[in-house]
Amino acid sequence: MKPDYITYIERLDYLKEQIERGSISSPKQICKKFNCCDKTARNMINRLRQTGFEINIVY
Repeated sequence: MKPDYITYIERLDYLKEQIERGSISSPKQICKKFNCCDKTARNMINRLRQTGFEINIVY
């Protein structure tokens, strides 16, 4: 099921918090945490980068 826009934004905010805390440091961890595929995890990372958030996650 594809999340609606509000849910997606909330997920991005939560992901941002998790990255800032150091709880998530790889796309695999994002996949596990959000129950999503690798492509979705990478898209989420890229979306955060587009908003100016600096992420040091290596693919």
